[in-house]
Amino acid sequence: MSEKPTGAAVSYAEVKPIFEAKCVECHNPSFPERNWLDEKTATQAAKDPKKFKTRVGAAEGPLRMPPEGKPQLDPKQLQTVKDWYNGLLNAGQAGQQPPPPPMNLEQKKAAFFKACTACHGADGMAVYPDAPNLAGIGKDYFIARVTNWLDPQASGFMPDQLRRVIDDLKITGERNTATGELTGDLAEVVANAANTFSQFKVKSSDSYTQLTQEIGDNKGGFDRLYKRGKEIVRKDPEADPESCLACHLGKDSLAPMDMAAMIFGQKRFYLLARLEKFSSDETSGTTMPAMIKSRNLSADDLKAIAVYLAGTLPTQVYPIETTQTR
Repeated sequence: MSEKPTGAAVSYAEVKPIFEAKCVECHNPSFPERNWLDEKTATQAAKDPKKFKTRVGAAEGPLRMPPEGKPQLDPKQLQTVKDWYNGLLNAGQAGQQPPPPPMNLEQKKAAFFKACTACHGADGMAVYPDAPNLAGIGKDYFIARVTNWLDPQASGFMPDQLRRVIDDLKITGERNTATGELTGDLAEVVANAANTFSQFKVKSSDSYTQLTQEIGDNKGGFDRLYKRGKEIVRKDPEADPESCLACHLGKDSLAPMDMAAMIFGQKRFYLLARLEKFSSDETSGTTMPAMIKSRNLSADDLKAIAVYLAGTLPTQVYPIETTQTR
């Protein structure tokens, strides 16, 4: 059977398997407005030249789809998708539906927050192992992270994803190059997301049972790693100013300092990836590389810290016992 020639009419049934294989992580029924597994929704998006036509398969840029670092379409898949959306546009179907009315500020706040929950969960507990939980995050820390990602020089998955969402939602405002602060509606929607996530209760991503099953004795022994991680993390900040608790968990509020990450109840995979990056990258812009270096933490120590933090809630830290036992 000969292959369909380039430019031939392509049906939705032919592109749906491609969406299922390469796009389902972000374009799925959990987010009806961008659910490419629904023919009506996908077709409506394809009729907008600013979406499929300028993004799918783009060589580079913050709006490319799939994003950098995600599974990409092979040449045949890309051509199939192009033939599909070009067929819709060339058939004169674009513009038949009136454009939706512009969103007001409150609608933009809700839509931006919902976009964040695609990876970070509706309750701030991330749905992917390599995404951080945002429940209980410090508001200033959240805003600072987003602001840094919107630096014109920033690149990678998060900066690209943020710019894509901002463009889709037509959020006005920018990162002021002189002050480094966000302006306009952009400042409002980011502050709203920060405030909402900060109020969620931190829950343990990886329960004790899950961690013991995942790590087990064949991978160094859970009990040994947990105990070692606890010894490193739970140093009394009053006795040791470089204790993890000095920044990441205040005794009174059981929340991190404004500019520190919430590390308790975080996902082990994410924690370990961040710790390993800090241990090898002294240009991260944080004090973490120096802290790790000053403590002479080994690779095994980093694993232990990740295990302990992943299985421990903020409320389980204080009081700090003289003899630490689990």
